[in-house]
Amino acid sequence: MQNDIALIKLCKPLKFNENIKAVQLLDAKYKCDETYLNKECIVSGFGLTDDKSILLSNQLQYTTVTPISNIECMKYFSWLATPLVLCTMGNNRETGPCMGDSGGPLVIYDPKDNIPIQIGIVSFGSKKGCAESPAVYTRIYIYLRWIKEIIYGIRRN
Repeated sequence: MQNDIALIKLCKPLKFNENIKAVQLLDAKYKCDETYLNKECIVSGFGLTDDKSILLSNQLQYTTVTPISNIECMKYFSWLATPLVLCTMGNNRETGPCMGDSGGPLVIYDPKDNIPIQIGIVSFGSKKGCAESPAVYTRIYIYLRWIKEIIYGIRRN
């Protein structure tokens, strides 16, 4: 899986409030796995609430997950040998992103100032279930330059 990322240009600015907030994109200190590997992260979305559900949630759901190494993730997805993604495992293998959560954010809270920093975008999971296998995310850091080029209108030379 490559380049599973998109940006949307809005017709008018968002009005931030208690339920609509900006998230900070990561900086260089979050580019390597060691920074967030085995640290608690939060994933959110409107997808199925468990493997037996057939309806998407009409309320935003969130759960905690833990990033794992790509080597560990390859035990489940042997073809996944790319630095473009990162993987998480649901805590106690009881929770994780599910069908319908794709495109949702994976955030870690900066321990220094407790602000959410987006490190990933939900890409896909296993057919085995929402919680029992790793979930795979597009790694934001890899695309940070591209994101800034689009947002700020920077042209490549």
